[in-house]
Amino acid sequence: MTPRFTIDPGEVSVALTIWRSQERTVRAIRFDLAGELPASTSRVATVLRATATPATAAITLIAGRLESIALSVNGFRSRVVDEDTASAAALDGRGAP
Repeated sequence: MTPRFTIDPGEVSVALTIWRSQERTVRAIRFDLAGELPASTSRVATVLRATATPATAAITLIAGRLESIALSVNGFRSRVVDEDTASAAALDGRGAP
């Protein structure tokens, strides 16, 4: 028996929920406070202050990519549901079971 490719809109919805959740989680990561560390001779504090801006930019970029994936998954889910509905209507019109 040949396995069939099936798309369960419910599974796609779960995947969409996960992508959106991860986007929100990543957007909540804060590095801006590292830039406000008090001046110190500590090399760790100096490095943390220096990484605040690039780390914030990286988080913004990653969150944007996660959002883009979520939007793509949502569009895919909509197309699957629309095409499934259209296929069912076409089959009903032909008298198929």
